[in-house]
Amino acid sequence: SSDVCSSDLAVNSEATVIAPLSTDRLAQRGAIAALDPWSTTALGDAIITMLDRLEPESGRQALIVFSDGADRYSRATPAQVIERARRSRALVYPIVLGRERTPLLENVAANTGGRWFLLRDAKALEPTLSAIARELRDQYLLGYAPRRPIVPGSEEWRSIRVVMKGAT
Repeated sequence: SSDVCSSDLAVNSEATVIAPLSTDRLAQRGAIAALDPWSTTALGDAIITMLDRLEPESGRQALIVFSDGADRYSRATPAQVIERARRSRALVYPIVLGRERTPLLENVAANTGGRWFLLRDAKALEPTLSAIARELRDQYLLGYAPRRPIVPGSEEWRSIRVVMKGAT
């Protein structure tokens, strides 16, 4: 919808915001069209940068990451990227154009409630983006308040299981 804000981040050896958070779709498209796709990649650093930028924003948050899946120059380790993603409110949807699975991006998606996609052909991009948009429209948010609070700094992780009655 037109009231959804988005921002674009370009990645090479550093992550650079190329379009601020905005509802201006024309500016967003222009920023993406101006990108040069041949460069180095600090993918993990870019994910952390974008999650940090989203943190103070209100409302639902989703991050769609387009990549070949290769991370060549990140300062952050995969464990640091996954931990930062786990603490985020944003759902992360990595879309990898290539032929190889990307464990880092798979883990980031799984730890945020998003889903990752491996596309072998760019023609699958439009249906993939439509599927993500549908998924975001049809989601519900469930809250969980533990009986025993998590001790700050303990890095404790709790799993919950949700079962829907009458679901087909």
